[in-house]
Amino acid sequence: MPVVHAMPDDLVIEMRPDACTAAVAFTHDPKLDDLALMDALRSPAFYVGAIGSRDNNARRRERLALFDLTAEDVARLHGPAGLHMGSKTPAEIAVSVIAEMTAVRHGIVILSAKKNREASITMMPRILILPTDQGQFP
Repeated sequence: MPVVHAMPDDLVIEMRPDACTAAVAFTHDPKLDDLALMDALRSPAFYVGAIGSRDNNARRRERLALFDLTAEDVARLHGPAGLHMGSKTPAEIAVSVIAEMTAVRHGIVILSAKKNREASITMMPRILILPTDQGQFP
């Protein structure tokens, strides 16, 4: 897939996420993340996540709930994205996110300190990684 320079929300719409799509926001900027996440959460994407602290993700959920998303849509957000395994470096964070995506794709129930959630999708993913800042990818 070629690198595309676009605003994250425009990219999500252009990509037309389906049940084989995973979308993860890496920007830490609500002005960029929230719009893209709203579009991804409205889609049939099997995984929608955002990195960041638990507190930032709680605030993100509060902001998303103010828009026309249902409670079920907001509940689909995996945040902080990734399995809780003490990841610190970018490579470790990437591994934890891919591990969580894989578990979700295979219908594995993930129980952790960050929150209990269940997922059951068994299709091959198409991964959509949203740019970090002005078209730069992690």
